[in-house]
Order: sequence, then C-alpha cells, then structure tokens
Amino acid sequence: MFETNDTPARAQAPSMGCPVFVLRRQIGAVRSITLPDGLDLVTRPIAPADSCALQRLYGRLSARTIYFRFLAVVPVLTDERARYFAHADGVDRVALAV
Repeated sequence: MFETNDTPARAQAPSMGCPVFVLRRQIGAVRSITLPDGLDLVTRPIAPADSCALQRLYGRLSARTIYFRFLAVVPVLTDERARYFAHADGVDRVALAV
C-alpha cells in the first residue's frame, strides 16, 4: 500500500492486529524511521554504487538465508545480478538501503 504524504504511518496487520509500518512513496529521499521496538533506522533508495556492498553483504549470509531469499541454491552473487539489484528505477522496481 502506498500513501502520498510524507508523515510516517502505522496500520494494523489485517489478521494479527500487530502494528506494521506503511511505506510512503518518497523515492529519492533519505528517511529516518522508528520501529515499534524503538530502534531508529535511516533508509534511502538503493544506488548503482551499492552493488559492491551487496556482494560483500551476500558473502556474509548463511546458506539458509540465501536459500530463503532466492528459493534456490545461489553460491555467489554475480556482478551482473548485483548491478540488477542496485539499479532499481523507482517505478517498476524499488529497493531501499538501510
């Protein structure tokens, strides 16, 4: 669900009654959000320069985490795939860096 204003929003998860955060459409903006447990996070849209960081992160993930992410055994995040993930256009594909 996308909203058009700039203020943080909370909604209730339909089946659990737990608070969830609604992503506001703010492509191109750096945002600070506070999670329900009080943890503050700074998010921004992913950038092409982040492809190397994605590969470094991937190298630290467990095989189980990789499998749950891709639903397949993916031994390495190739340069091509890292570039694909880091080049989100903000329209058809959106990705945030935290």
